[in-house]
Amino acid sequence: MEGFPVFLDAQRFQRQLTRKRFFLKKGINVSTINEESVDAFTHSGLKAKSDFYPIWEKGHNIKVFMDLILKDFDQLESKPFKQNLSFKERQACKELKANHQLVIKQADKGGGTVVMSREFYMQESLRLLGDRDTYQVLKKNPTVEFIKELESLLVKGKQDGILREEEFNFLFNNKCKTAIFYFIPKIHKNQQNPPGRPIISGIDSLTCHLSHYIDGYLQPLVQKTESYLRDTNHLLEELAKVIWEDGLCMATVDVASLYTSIPHLKGVDEVTKCLVKDGSLVPAQIFFLAEAMKFVLKHNYFWFENTFYLQVCGTAMGTRFAPGYANLYMHSWEHQHVWSGVAGGDLVLWRRFIDDVIIIWRGDEISLRNFVESLNTNEYNLKFTSNINKQTIDFLDLTIYIKNGKIETKTFFKDTDTNTAIDKRSSHAAYWLNNIPKSQLIRLKRNCSEQSIFQAQAEDILERYQSKGYEKDKLRKDLLEV
Repeated sequence: MEGFPVFLDAQRFQRQLTRKRFFLKKGINVSTINEESVDAFTHSGLKAKSDFYPIWEKGHNIKVFMDLILKDFDQLESKPFKQNLSFKERQACKELKANHQLVIKQADKGGGTVVMSREFYMQESLRLLGDRDTYQVLKKNPTVEFIKELESLLVKGKQDGILREEEFNFLFNNKCKTAIFYFIPKIHKNQQNPPGRPIISGIDSLTCHLSHYIDGYLQPLVQKTESYLRDTNHLLEELAKVIWEDGLCMATVDVASLYTSIPHLKGVDEVTKCLVKDGSLVPAQIFFLAEAMKFVLKHNYFWFENTFYLQVCGTAMGTRFAPGYANLYMHSWEHQHVWSGVAGGDLVLWRRFIDDVIIIWRGDEISLRNFVESLNTNEYNLKFTSNINKQTIDFLDLTIYIKNGKIETKTFFKDTDTNTAIDKRSSHAAYWLNNIPKSQLIRLKRNCSEQSIFQAQAEDILERYQSKGYEKDKLRKDLLEV
């Protein structure tokens, strides 16, 4: 075992024991509990990570215990480190890493790795950032000014009792990092010149913690919306409720660039209405959340190639509250243009996973196409693309098709999918590696309604894992068990 990481883990464990001893001796403050029970505001429970270490409480017993643990670790035999890459593979990785004329990114979908020339990467990045309706170039680093504005917002929330001391300390991230812009290539759209999906990596950025705070209040509302779709399992449950009839038609609808299309004021206004309608929070807290959303949206600045930018429309895909915010915005749009519309009566099924919608429609393809085209006329700045078919559609990781008057499903694989199965020689726990193929077979079994198609897809999956070093007999045993 490696000495230093083990020593660090032991020190962390010693700190946990010492803190536990300190707080057990201190006891519980009953008056604080009574004070919290009459609080009118719903608190998040968020707090900054504590560095408190009452080292004086360690005592002789804990010290002796930790010395014995470290002594036992010293006596353990370390397994020799084994390379799971060949010499040529390691050399290739080093050369790629050292080549500054290349940029290597994960593909947007399909799990592949994309190697791009730096020239192409810069051209596509500047094309995306050149959209002046979405991004604005800043003349200087705005961090100091923005920190003061954040402090002003949080102090007001604390004075009004909306934020507790620990929440304030968590949200006031005055030692923040600058968010970084990059894009991931959409090779499923174009393999030669893939358009980019812009990402702003805001880990530990100025608005990172505030976005986390807002998300805690939005997510419960998202799960209550009529069209909410949790995952593939949820979709299968919804499809099982539909009895297919002659005259029904299917479609998938995609919102074009949803995250960057939501106008700031319109977005905050619609999400605020959702909070008011829900009625779980008092008006003062809803007002504070609205101001917090405005702050995150209007202070989403980032850095790219020695230049600072500000996003002036939409929300960054990398911020914590973006999915909940976009979901509730779409929910508001649905109430105006889907559920309350005349054509809503022809909807057998309308379910949405953020910006992807599946429709089962009572009527012909022409009437469905007219309905989808009518959705493009709205005051929400939303544009839609669609795929309409009576027999088969692809949605999430399913292909949904009609056979003998019934809805059937199977796992959908994109043309750009690659074999990203983890190598059997990887330095992971053996029990964890051995369970991966079986878990994927269970997923296939769940997705495939026909046994023959499951068998065919399972053979393909087993071949992928076998090429990664997994034992054929073990894979066959997993298949029989599934």
